[in-house]
Amino acid sequence: MKAPHYSYMKYWRIVRKYTMMKYNLNQDDLDVLFYIHDEGYFSNYQFEKYEKTMPWNFRRLQSLCERGWINKLPNGNKYAKRDVYEVTTKTQRVINKVYAILNGDGFPTITQRMEKRRKRYLETRYKNFMATMVEEIRENKKKQAEFAAAQEAERLRNERIRQSRGQ
Repeated sequence: MKAPHYSYMKYWRIVRKYTMMKYNLNQDDLDVLFYIHDEGYFSNYQFEKYEKTMPWNFRRLQSLCERGWINKLPNGNKYAKRDVYEVTTKTQRVINKVYAILNGDGFPTITQRMEKRRKRYLETRYKNFMATMVEEIRENKKKQAEFAAAQEAERLRNERIRQSRGQ
């Protein structure tokens, strides 16, 4: 039995590092954003439940709100356990972009902001790998397009043969 071919996570490390560098996030913040992205509206309780799987940081929710990743909705109570939050369009855009990159929709080029600041050795290595990754994705898409065109040509040829035989 042949296993299905998935390559979603092939470049996860590079995509994660790129996202963290570009948007000034750490790994835990990115993980939280992935979790709450699908939640829509959520409470402190839901946030804290997921946050228990991470290193302790009592200001994480407040920090994400201050940096514009999460909006606190105006209704709530004095105990702050039922405050309601939602993800911002900024969060939705970033998470959807990460999913698009993992699906093979191409990797963006390095932004000017990333170019301006002083790079560490590892960041330079990631940048070089990103360039090769973009090239590899382009080649794969080109091969897939050629394969699809060849299959379509074969299908049309077989159809013409059947029509000529009167079937």
